[in-house]
Amino acid sequence: MNEDFYSLTENWKRAIQAEQDAQDLYILMSAAAQDPATRDLFKALASQESKHEDLLEDEYRRIFEAEM
Repeated sequence: MNEDFYSLTENWKRAIQAEQDAQDLYILMSAAAQDPATRDLFKALASQESKHEDLLEDEYRRIFEAEM
């Protein structure tokens, strides 16, 4: 495998981590929110980040692990 492959896979993993970090942040913000509507907004945003993470992980496995 070449250097570009490793760079792409490492960056893909960073993207997955960024989705996890955003989800964690929204969960914390939801817990801290006083207003129910704001709490619900942050819960919805956390849910979206979870879906993004799942999509990235699924595609990572499909693209990169199939080559192993």
